[in-house]
Amino acid sequence: MSQRTHAESEKEVERLDAGLTAIVEKIGTFQDTWALECFRALIVLNGGGLAGAVALVAASKEQFAASLLYFIVGIAAAFIGIFSGWVMHTIQSNAWENNHSKFAESLELQYLGLSKGTLRWVNGLWIFQVAAGLGSLIAFTLGGWRFLAI
Repeated sequence: MSQRTHAESEKEVERLDAGLTAIVEKIGTFQDTWALECFRALIVLNGGGLAGAVALVAASKEQFAASLLYFIVGIAAAFIGIFSGWVMHTIQSNAWENNHSKFAESLELQYLGLSKGTLRWVNGLWIFQVAAGLGSLIAFTLGGWRFLAI
């Protein structure tokens, strides 16, 4: 009877483990998709503004030259946001992989979360990613502001 109970416990642990892994992967996928879509839109907006500013500068309207810099900064900030999101996701995934195996062995709930050090890195990168997105949006706004005079 104890063997059967042990086998049932093993199956329950495997089922719980598979469920947790699926949830973590699904949340990571949603987060990555949202971030990529936002930053892709910022790249397209700033790229369109850059194309318009280049056309206006080429048509001898030098007052739009400053807009070029804003749009370039906006594109760069969006790419930095994408990169920081990738680094954040990599840190989270690696930490989950390490904790996942420890949880499967010990069933201690402490292994379901991220360590304080990892959590600080992830939170810092998330804040940096949001700041990069806001910076890109602000750069687009400042670059496009000059177009209102047309």
